[in-house]
Amino acid sequence: MGLTKKLIEVIEGRYSLTGGELNRLIEAARMNKILLGFLRRANISTGLRRIEEIRYAKYMNLVKEVADLLNDLNYALYKFRKPIEHVSVDIDILIDKEDIDKALDRLLKYGFKPVVIEPYTATLQKDGIPIDLYTQPAFAWVIYLDGEDLLRHHVEVMNLNGVEAKVITKDAEVISVASHAVYKEHIYLLADYFTIKKWMDSKAVELAKKYNVKDSLAVAIKLNEIIDSGIVEAPIKLDIPLITKTYINKFIKDNIFRATSINLIKYIRRGGFGKRLIDRIIRKTY
Repeated sequence: MGLTKKLIEVIEGRYSLTGGELNRLIEAARMNKILLGFLRRANISTGLRRIEEIRYAKYMNLVKEVADLLNDLNYALYKFRKPIEHVSVDIDILIDKEDIDKALDRLLKYGFKPVVIEPYTATLQKDGIPIDLYTQPAFAWVIYLDGEDLLRHHVEVMNLNGVEAKVITKDAEVISVASHAVYKEHIYLLADYFTIKKWMDSKAVELAKKYNVKDSLAVAIKLNEIIDSGIVEAPIKLDIPLITKTYINKFIKDNIFRATSINLIKYIRRGGFGKRLIDRIIRKTY
């Protein structure tokens, strides 16, 4: 049995660890963005577990601070809810373009530092954790998912230890995770696998049709099947022909994607595109 299958079976309570494989499974869990969930479900109480729990508490405290500051604005935590715990590298937020300036003013006032401002995205940082404010989910300044419509129709409130936070619904998370993996990152993680496996339903299928992201959801479903077969190890890097096909189909069918594709030229002209492209080709995770 490969590492990926062992990780899944440990997390689902069907496999007992042996000492010699622990370090390899820990590294695989880290690369797949499910480290904390793995450590918890495997009942590992080492220094690493304590470090991850501290990091998770710090991350969640910052999430609650952001939610409290933005509570009256039209926003939602995005790619935040997961069926398995992980200490994310950043906090992703969808924000109405009419509220972006208010959000930035509040966050800057409370010690968040500006990092970069780009079309559709503003990145700040506090305590070493980036906060990405998206008016639209995009890569290379090309919009791949209608964030404005998501905010209008697919947001609910959840309680984070006494703080009410707006989040996108689970079905919206399914299509967001699939779209992010296929259109933006070109890498599929076990964090994505579990989101699709646990929360995939008919509502998600309808949303994929609505937002012209059926291809990305179909790819995610197929990758889940391949992972379950045990013939590949995750993370899975998507091959160029598959990525090209999904981009072409999206360009044909999606008016927003097609209209903003012209921004790719501006993005390339910004400089440093070659290095960023090489980094994406050689990386194993993100």
